[in-house]
Amino acid sequence: IFFRGFAMTESCAPAWYAAGKPCPYGSLLPLGVTLPNTVMELKSITNLFLPMISLLYSFVPPLLVMISLFMVVLGGYKGLRYRCLTSEVFFSLFIILTWVVCEYVWKQIHPGARPLGSCNPGCGMPSAHSATSVGPFVWMVLEGCL
Repeated sequence: IFFRGFAMTESCAPAWYAAGKPCPYGSLLPLGVTLPNTVMELKSITNLFLPMISLLYSFVPPLLVMISLFMVVLGGYKGLRYRCLTSEVFFSLFIILTWVVCEYVWKQIHPGARPLGSCNPGCGMPSAHSATSVGPFVWMVLEGCL
């Protein structure tokens, strides 16, 4: 079975997907993020705060890549020296390479089912979202220490 171009083993498909039913947990957003039904059912703004923060945090890795690449393009337009842009280019390449290795290497070697509550039927472990979120954090910490 193939899902959005990624290989998916039968063991990764959740029961609702294998039965041809819609996801009972919510809606699948772009980049494989799930918008939970509980977010739509909450009436109080205080109850929405943590689920919305979690949802927004899911979009941080691609946002970091877009910001870094925008800085490269803007720097090239402003005529900055190449040396100034090297850090942004390598930062973007690091995130992209981390995602590619997780999706196309690790998940092919050891595919694992996604956690309960996900609407993405593909194999989800090891998590590329986690790797592309923690990786830049470690990069920034090490860059600040060195």
